[in-house]
Amino acid sequence: MTEKHLKAELLLDCRNQLGEGIRWHAGHRKLFWVDIQKAELWSLDPEDMSTRTWSLPERIGSFAFRSEGDLLVALESGLHDFNLEKEEVTRRTIFEPDLPTTRMNDGVCDRQGRFVVGGLDEQSLRPLSSVVSYDAGGEVSPLISKVGCTNSLAFSVDGGSMYFADTSDRHIYRYAYDTATGSLGERALFASLPQKGGGPDGSTVDAQDHLWNAEWGGYQVTCYNPDGGVVARVALPVSNITCCTFGGPDFTRLYITSARDGLNAEDLAAQPHAGSLFACDLAAGGMKNTGLPDVLFAG
Repeated sequence: MTEKHLKAELLLDCRNQLGEGIRWHAGHRKLFWVDIQKAELWSLDPEDMSTRTWSLPERIGSFAFRSEGDLLVALESGLHDFNLEKEEVTRRTIFEPDLPTTRMNDGVCDRQGRFVVGGLDEQSLRPLSSVVSYDAGGEVSPLISKVGCTNSLAFSVDGGSMYFADTSDRHIYRYAYDTATGSLGERALFASLPQKGGGPDGSTVDAQDHLWNAEWGGYQVTCYNPDGGVVARVALPVSNITCCTFGGPDFTRLYITSARDGLNAEDLAAQPHAGSLFACDLAAGGMKNTGLPDVLFAG
């Protein structure tokens, strides 16, 4: 199969410091994402291009929708409930209190509504942090240890596989996943990124069971088939690509976040839209892939 080459266009010139964790809320018909370093949650209505920003008491790494107006948010120190209209934050958990250099990072719901979330070590991505699962009853279960920087968490369509990347080692892994218990089975190497390219960041899985991975430092999003083969690449005009999701009424648009973090003055001059939000119309690019609705947290 011939590899597809597509381009993403600028959608919103928001210039986030560290845009991440983008999700499509089908009920609101809006995009939601975070600016980790500024401790902000953002939303965008693509129809009228109206935006809204919420300030959180701590940096926010990721989140899951709970209901029409409530989110489960992974703040740096642990999981919290967040009500969008009241702007109320209520703590649920404390994350790695004995590790002062780690914080929560990437997270996603499995197909049963458990929230799987992991951390990173802010000092030098040392293998100190972990990935945990948080279920509807409030129980926290450890999944992966010795993690430097959690990324690429995503689940196959049937829920029986979990994807994971530690950005510090440039590999994407696929774990067997027990949907009944939420426990991990055998790990296999899914894809390796070239040493001279970008590193694996946030991912999403489409309805055709392809994994779309944003590449930090790579100027692109790469689409892999279920066997790990490259199907398509989406080029962007900025280097630090952080996360992607499908959205729109028919889930045919790929929305992509980026970051200004890690770029010097020369880089920013060459990439004035770094940190902004981009979109790619897959149908216009000759691809029939479509996304899936976001799974709500079951708690």
